[in-house]
Amino acid sequence: MTPSVNQNVPPPPGNMPRNRQTYIMLGLALLIVLAVVFSTPGAAPTPAPGVKTPLVSSPTKSEIEQYGKQLQAEEARLQRAQAEAARTRAAFDQQVASAPPAPGMAPVQNDGRAMYQTFPAESSKSTFEHEKERREYASLFASNVALSYPASPIPPAPGAQETQSATAPMPLAKPQANSPTYVLFEGSIIETALTNRLSGSFNGPVNCQVTTNVWSRDHQHLLIPQGTRILGESQWVTDRDQDRLAITFHRMIMPDGYAVDLDRLLGLDQQGATAVSDLVNHHYLSTFGTSMLLAVISGFSISGTGAGYSATGVDAYRQGVASQTSQSSSRILDRQLSRLPTITIREGQRIKIYVSKDLHLPDVKDHGKEVL
Repeated sequence: MTPSVNQNVPPPPGNMPRNRQTYIMLGLALLIVLAVVFSTPGAAPTPAPGVKTPLVSSPTKSEIEQYGKQLQAEEARLQRAQAEAARTRAAFDQQVASAPPAPGMAPVQNDGRAMYQTFPAESSKSTFEHEKERREYASLFASNVALSYPASPIPPAPGAQETQSATAPMPLAKPQANSPTYVLFEGSIIETALTNRLSGSFNGPVNCQVTTNVWSRDHQHLLIPQGTRILGESQWVTDRDQDRLAITFHRMIMPDGYAVDLDRLLGLDQQGATAVSDLVNHHYLSTFGTSMLLAVISGFSISGTGAGYSATGVDAYRQGVASQTSQSSSRILDRQLSRLPTITIREGQRIKIYVSKDLHLPDVKDHGKEVL
């Protein structure tokens, strides 16, 4: 007889029997089917309480007659207005046709009505003479500041627009001749800082940047903003005792591209003295060192040599070397003594630009804007 095995271990709490889950799912499906079958999809929605539905009624016979009378009155009013406009137009055409033409006007027929076309009067002067007179009159009020700007750029060819836009420079802002200008009087100072290093050995370009805004006399209009570039030229050293570098400025370019030509304005140092000084090398050390070295060489060449009949061949050779060395040292010393000093102006040096003539400048906000 095979013994039977009974499982007396209770199921762990929280576990659902295997068949009970299936029965529950079948019951939920049956409830859903019954809800779909007994539902009434065609029922009209019940209006919310307190909301009244307006009733639409057809117009009565008296209302239709009233609407018809109103339409007839509007039509009669429109016909009277059209008739009045036609009478006024006919009277105007008759008055124009009967009036004699004015001098310089010729009759022109247009839709049956007489019209007149004005012809310009014959001028005794040519267009060239008129333009010449206009330029002569405008020159009486011309400013002493020369304004320049490049010509309009040529449009790029198809397919090359991207390449040209990446390499072509931005055109400068075009100044307007009829913009109001304000006077920056002679003696004014423009504070700038040097952005490139200068050497007194050669003439070189100078690039300065304005560090302080320059306003009009009433301090209401900004004439030269910070960041404006002022271009000039430095003069090379011409004298052995020179210790300052002369600088002149000839052009000013503002951040928005507005350009002004300057009349060779002078550059001053921070104390207001003409020209600029920074590092000066007069070459004194190298000159004295070369002189002492040549003297020592010449002295050693003739030391211990005999003279007259007691001189040997070696003594004659050493004396010849000493004489040649003396001649060479004289030429070298002359060259050393004639050397010009080396003047170096480092970048960042503060430079004041002295306005030597009244400048007429527009407000920064009026750059490129035409004032009527």
